[in-house]
Amino acid sequence: MSTLALAHEPILLEEQIHVGIAPAATFIVLDHGAFTTGEGERLKKGMEWILEHGVEWNIKIILSTGWQALDNEVYLKNTSENSTVKALATAVQQGILVICSNGNTRLNNIMPPIQYLAVGGYVDRGKADRSLHVPFPDEPYGRNGDGHFRPDILAPRLHLTIPSYETEDSGQRVSFYGGTSGSAALVAGVAAHLFSQFPSLSAEMLRHLLVEHGEPLEGNDNLAPRINVENTIRYMNRADKPRYIKKLYP
Repeated sequence: MSTLALAHEPILLEEQIHVGIAPAATFIVLDHGAFTTGEGERLKKGMEWILEHGVEWNIKIILSTGWQALDNEVYLKNTSENSTVKALATAVQQGILVICSNGNTRLNNIMPPIQYLAVGGYVDRGKADRSLHVPFPDEPYGRNGDGHFRPDILAPRLHLTIPSYETEDSGQRVSFYGGTSGSAALVAGVAAHLFSQFPSLSAEMLRHLLVEHGEPLEGNDNLAPRINVENTIRYMNRADKPRYIKKLYP
């Protein structure tokens, strides 16, 4: 579903054109197989193989939607102990931007490490008018097992439009999906677009800009801002934009 949201060709629905958010990007899909024994080791080997071709393939982003594989969802522990975090450590060290979903319910304590761009969600009601957007009532936020506040940023999480893909949907032209996996996919598409438009951007710089130029969500206790791509692009088009930012996480 995330790949469809990012890559699908234009489709016409009710006189509106829907298109994947980054259809010109190249996607390498590594089946995570989350929550199965030994998955961390398999993921590590897969990532090592991909990173061998990292320069050739111009890998800039890793989208992880099941990073908390095999972890206890209530017991807080240091994120460095997580099998996915271990598997992606080399990629982080190489400056690749890891974007991950922050979780779908406040019943679970498990939230991503500070090294990842953690994406939560809000309800946009299918409208571009930002005054109509509201918080999602069960959105997780707070301190992770390392004591860092999560998430970094919010994106729409409900009723994300993709082409029909289920056999039982054969009579339909589109399907919908949601959750912070969908929110993270949208932000990954935005990141791919911005990397293509501004190739001098580093992962740290892009992450900082998206957070810095986001907007608060009124009536929300979650401190993470809503993503605002227009604000970010407007800033990047200024002549006095900075070229580098120290690795200081929000």
